[in-house]
Amino acid sequence: MKQSSAQGLALRTNYEEEQTEGVQEKSNNYLHTLYILSQGDQSKQFDMYEIGEANGYRTVETDSIVETLSRSELLYHDKLSHKVSITPYGIMITKGEITVGYAPIH
Repeated sequence: MKQSSAQGLALRTNYEEEQTEGVQEKSNNYLHTLYILSQGDQSKQFDMYEIGEANGYRTVETDSIVETLSRSELLYHDKLSHKVSITPYGIMITKGEITVGYAPIH
């Protein structure tokens, strides 16, 4: 039985949405773990891979999550040492004071 292209597109779209939700959930978990470890202190730095490992993420997943959170200015990533620290925006997101999509003014 051959699948119509519309059904195939719907299945692919559902899969992509599930993948996106999984990435967002993992990013939220990562940020929450960083917040707990730092106790809300932006000056504390942690090894990004240890946080990933504690959450059960592979190295490649951790790289992607950290890059995404760094671009969103939710964490600071020191690429030379693989250290991460939470930013003021990361703290506010974790505490629920702002939502994703909040555009900081520079």
